[in-house]
Amino acid sequence: MGAPTIAEGRARTGKAVAGGISAGAVLRDMSALDVEREARAAIAATGGAGLLLAPGCAIDADTPAENLIAAARAASR
Repeated sequence: MGAPTIAEGRARTGKAVAGGISAGAVLRDMSALDVEREARAAIAATGGAGLLLAPGCAIDADTPAENLIAAARAASR
């Protein structure tokens, strides 16, 4: 059994969860459109409540700014 999804974590605890976006090299190498899709899926999975939209771990220093902007754009809609 792996880690729970963000929706499962939110349902099990009733508390805010952090995650929803791939971390590290995956985030760095994704297209901005794919980052935005991942972010929107995370928002949909939690109903937009109790979600701290974040990568699963760390953000590589050389992650394109466009990818971070795409995540922010998804969260602001």
